[in-house]
Amino acid sequence: MASDCMNRASETNSEASEPIESAAIQTNPAVLEGFFQLSANLLGIIGFDGFFQRVNPALERALGYEQQYLQARPWLEFLHPDDRAAVSERIQRLQKGETTLSLEARCLHPDGSSKWLFWNLAADKGQNLIYAVAHPITRRREAEEAKKRADKFLTSIVENIPHMIFVKDAENLRFVRINKAEEEMIGLSQEQMLGKNDYELFPGEEANFFIGMDRSVLESGKLLDIPEETVHCAKGARIFHTKKIPIFDDDGKPQYLLGISEDITEYKQAEEELRARNARMQADLELARAMQEAFILEEYPCFPARTAPENSALTFYHRYIPDAALGGDFFHVTALSDSRAAVFICDVMGHGVRSALVTAMIRALVGEQNAVAHDPGAFLTELNRHLRGILEQAHTPMFASAFYLVIDTALGQISYANAGHPSPLRLRRGDNSVKRLVPHDKPSGMALGILDDEEYQTTKGELAADDLFVLYTDGVFEVQGHDDEYGEARLIEALQKHIHLPGDGLFDQLLNELRAFSANGEFDDDVCLVG
Repeated sequence: MASDCMNRASETNSEASEPIESAAIQTNPAVLEGFFQLSANLLGIIGFDGFFQRVNPALERALGYEQQYLQARPWLEFLHPDDRAAVSERIQRLQKGETTLSLEARCLHPDGSSKWLFWNLAADKGQNLIYAVAHPITRRREAEEAKKRADKFLTSIVENIPHMIFVKDAENLRFVRINKAEEEMIGLSQEQMLGKNDYELFPGEEANFFIGMDRSVLESGKLLDIPEETVHCAKGARIFHTKKIPIFDDDGKPQYLLGISEDITEYKQAEEELRARNARMQADLELARAMQEAFILEEYPCFPARTAPENSALTFYHRYIPDAALGGDFFHVTALSDSRAAVFICDVMGHGVRSALVTAMIRALVGEQNAVAHDPGAFLTELNRHLRGILEQAHTPMFASAFYLVIDTALGQISYANAGHPSPLRLRRGDNSVKRLVPHDKPSGMALGILDDEEYQTTKGELAADDLFVLYTDGVFEVQGHDDEYGEARLIEALQKHIHLPGDGLFDQLLNELRAFSANGEFDDDVCLVG
C-alpha cells in the first residue's frame, strides 16, 4: 500500500521533479521505510494469519504496546470483545476476494480504557497481507454517544408533553417530527405524516392558512402566536391555539419551523361569550396545576417493601401549596432498598409556566439518576450537570435550590448534600429538641443550574428512633407579617411547641400559625413541607 501511494505521488509530481529523482524514490527502500516510520498516520501490516507483521511507531503509541508485544498475539485480541466477531467477519471477506474495506472498532488500551479507531484495510492476496491505515476517532464517537443520550432525553420530554408538537423543514414545509399528542389528535401516525406537507393532509383552505402562517414566521424570524385556528382532524373540527417559531442554522437562516398546539375547542365552545382570553389561559393553567399535583401526591413506599403502612420503619408526610396556578417547588420520595429511603426537595426560581417546565425537567432527571441515588453528593452533581446542559441549550437563566437526604434504617445513619437550600430541621422527640440538620457555619453548595463543574459533598450523621426530619422550601419562613418576616427562629419555636404531635397534625398546626401570622392570611410564595 505504501509503495502504491509513493508511486502515485511520484506520478502526480512528475512535472515538478526530475525523472531520476522519482526513480530513486521508487527503488530506494530506505525512503519508503522512513515514510512508514515517521508517518503521523497509524500504519500496520497484518498477515492473513491474523498477526501483525509490522506496525509503525504511531500505531504502537495509539495501541499502547510495543511492536514485539503486538506481533506476538492475534490482532483481534487487541480489540474490544464486543467488536471482534464483526471485525473477524469483515477480515474474512478481504481474504476471500474483497480488496478494500473500512471499519470502526474499539482497541483495548493497557490502562483499561477503549480507544476507537477508524481502519482502512487493503488486501494483497499475492502476499497474503493486509495493509492497514487507522485514525483515532474516540472523541468523535464519545460526542456521538453524548448526542444520542441528549436526543433520547429530549425525545422523552417531547413525547410526554400533553400539547401537540410538530417540526417542519423551512424549505418545503414538510413535517420532519411530531409527538404522540399530535398523532392522537390528527389521527395519523408519524409514518403517515412525516415527509408530507399540509396540502397532502388537510383541506385546501386550511392548508393555505397553515402555510401562510408558516411563511410569515420564517420571513419575520419571530415567534407567532395564533390564538385560534380551526383544524379538521380525527376528532372532527377542532380549534387550536398554536405558537410557531423558526429554528435557525449556524448562518442565521431558518432551518426548521417549530410549532406547539393546544386544543381549546371545548373551552371556546363553553366560554366564548363569557370570558376573555386571559381567563381562558387561566383555566389551562389550572389544568396544568392539577397535572403537576398529580405527580407530587404519590403513594409513599413502605420499609420493608411488603410491610403494611402502619408497620413501616419510616413514615412520610407532606403539604404542598403552590402560590400560583403552577408551582416551582417539587419533592420526591423513593425507596433505594428495604432499609434505605431517599428524599429530594427543590425550589425553582420564579413562578408560573417557566418554573413548572424546569420543575418537570428536574423530575425527569431525578428519575434517571438511579446509579448514584445512594450517594447524595454524586446525585446532586450529576443532576446539576444534566440540568446545566439543558438550560444552556435553551439560553434560559434559571436555577433551583435543592436538598437530597438518604436515610438508612439498617445502619442507623443519614447522609445528605445541599445545593443552596434551607437546612432541614431535625426534631428529636427523645430529648425534646429541634435543631438545624446543617449547622450555620457549614457552607452549602451552589444552587443547581448555575455552574457547570460544581461538585457537591456528602455529609453523614446518626439516626435515632422517633427522629422527625422536616424539609421545606423558603416559602415557609418568608411569610410576611404586618411588621416583619416569619423567619427560621419562629419556625423552630413553632415546631418545638408541637414536637409531640403526629406528623400530619404538626404540619396542619404549623400552617394554621403561618396563615395567622401572614398580613393577608395567605402565602406569597410556594409552600412545600416534607416530613
